[in-house]
Amino acid sequence: MSLGPAPALRGHPPAKRVVVIGAGIAGLSAASCLKDPGRRTKPGETAKDIEVTVVEARDRLGGRVRTEHFADGSAVDLGAAWIHGTSRSNPVLALAKECGAKLVETDWENSIEFEATGTESEPHPATEMNEAEMQRSYKLFESLWHLFSAKQGADRKAAKKGPIVDQSLMTTLRGLKSKAFKGIDELDQRSQLLLLYAIAGETEFDYAATPDEMSSTWWDIDDEFDGEHALWQAGYVQLVEHLAAGTQVILEAPVERIECVDCAEGNSSRPPVTVRLRDGRSLEADFCVCTLPLGVLQRDHARLFQPPLPDAKVQALRSLGMGIMEKVALRFERCFWESKDVKPHCLNRVPTCEARTLPNACEAPYWVNLRPVTGSNVLVAYFLTGAGRVMAKMTEEEAVKQTMALLKSMFPPGEVDAAKLLEAKKTAWAEDEWTCGGYSYLPVGATTQDRHALAAPLGSLHFAGEASHDRFPATVHGALLSGRRAASEILTKLAGPEGMTSAKVEVVEVDFKETYPLRERVLWPGRPDLAALACDPQGRHWGIRMLDAKNESGELGELVSVMSLFVTDDGREAQFRKFATAPEQQHRGLGSMLLQHVIEEARQQGVQRLWCDARATQAQFYEKRGMHAVEGGAIFLKSGVEYIRMEMKRRGKDPGGGDEKAPAEQEVIIKNLDLQGATAAPPFHVASVFLDKFSGSG
Repeated sequence: MSLGPAPALRGHPPAKRVVVIGAGIAGLSAASCLKDPGRRTKPGETAKDIEVTVVEARDRLGGRVRTEHFADGSAVDLGAAWIHGTSRSNPVLALAKECGAKLVETDWENSIEFEATGTESEPHPATEMNEAEMQRSYKLFESLWHLFSAKQGADRKAAKKGPIVDQSLMTTLRGLKSKAFKGIDELDQRSQLLLLYAIAGETEFDYAATPDEMSSTWWDIDDEFDGEHALWQAGYVQLVEHLAAGTQVILEAPVERIECVDCAEGNSSRPPVTVRLRDGRSLEADFCVCTLPLGVLQRDHARLFQPPLPDAKVQALRSLGMGIMEKVALRFERCFWESKDVKPHCLNRVPTCEARTLPNACEAPYWVNLRPVTGSNVLVAYFLTGAGRVMAKMTEEEAVKQTMALLKSMFPPGEVDAAKLLEAKKTAWAEDEWTCGGYSYLPVGATTQDRHALAAPLGSLHFAGEASHDRFPATVHGALLSGRRAASEILTKLAGPEGMTSAKVEVVEVDFKETYPLRERVLWPGRPDLAALACDPQGRHWGIRMLDAKNESGELGELVSVMSLFVTDDGREAQFRKFATAPEQQHRGLGSMLLQHVIEEARQQGVQRLWCDARATQAQFYEKRGMHAVEGGAIFLKSGVEYIRMEMKRRGKDPGGGDEKAPAEQEVIIKNLDLQGATAAPPFHVASVFLDKFSGSG
């Protein structure tokens, strides 16, 4: 049965249809950006209606966001839990404000460290760690990390010049020595284990993968927002419901196959995309956004996509890794882990014998106390990597027995029993058919280029999800921004001149070296020295590819327009540079399309002011697109060419100003966290029907 297009009313063009696969944060984010019919148009234009349908294999929304409730009504997030980085630039924080969410910061320093000893099968009674010993371990860690930072910096510099041989993070760490640090292997076993725990705190706890699995060169290449880490009192489901409002979602609808006509030879009269569901239904669409988790794509890509994915995307799937993190949440009648003077946010277990580091020991290295968040007597234990895989295979009864044994090694068994366990909840993301793991990381040999390859659209087929975001992978805000990126790609195509989509053009992120030929040909003929910038490695670079008209398989053609974006360290300002469009492709709207895309990227990053040094002859082009001259439009010379500085700023007051109050109904009730400065990131002043669409969406 086909869920084909509805007939268009006479005199009205048919709506563009988009199918979004996956009702997680990335999918709902893309849908929420696309479905709003209130886009403003230029005088005389008619808005292009967009019909969005989200299909989801599960019987619920949220994907890897999963909020459940205990019998007392308190919430626990069994998937994503924190807002990572409570700065105003984080788009999730702005949406939390719109939701009226109550957030509570986690004080990681307010913790109790227990010594984890015992055999592989049984934890022994644990005592609190000696604080002086822990401090000595952290000093060793600081010495080691100083050496590693220098080594990693040199490796990344070498990688810019050509291919290098990557190795695991742990291999690199074990090879580092200095006068101040004699090397990991020179330490006694106890000191080694304490140091390895400190290393895990910086690596394994964040990425759900071991240092033996992660790339040494590209570990921690991703970015982060400033600020603290905050939990949602009512659960992340608030964000899910906010994004899903008004969106058509089909639940319990696993996808059997995605057929993309404009990626293959075939009858061009067919809809560009057909999504076939496992129950026999099919949905025809002009565009599709695939937000399936990395683990699912790795398992199913060969059968899912017709035609098959290109080699670059398949290689990216093979290169990226999926980390493992599982949770067990326990609610007690009485709290036994707090006292009058000690109310920890976290409990940590530090293995001091090798047996407790083995996967089958099923250790939980850190536990989060939810009493400061929800008021309920709940502890959440985290099981990572190998231990997580073991935990995922356990029944709930086995998981509770294991977790209670760990608790009884930290606290008197009688106290734990007297507290009376009321309820338990566990996860099994590693065994989940629709997830196949926790979240992505860069294994040995992988780079951010693999994330770019995963994100690259294929004709009318677009991709989103945390694994496809190069700056903020493995986070909710990364998933959110990837969904907005996919929506922006589609809106950019629709915003182009009539027929632009059928002309097969794609806005793609590229390596800076790919921009050099067009920069030189258009901007500085015969001057390759002026075509390159010393800061290129620190920027992000986009281009428009015109797909070869003779190549109906959809292989990419040459770049016909390029632009580079450079954001300041504080993220508040950005400059775009080296904007060049091939002469034979000018006056077709390609430059406008690329500029709109880069403006949207800057907006998503929270940039407050976007500027450029425009050639004076092109000033009117930028003025028509919402930019204006700085300082009265003074002309200046660079390399003998006249330039004028142009800029655009966000609409409304600077969110850092603190003198503009949000409407009362949108205020966030907060505990230990001030959101009054957070805004929903209004768009730049830009004369674009589709950029104005994003007003107030974050």
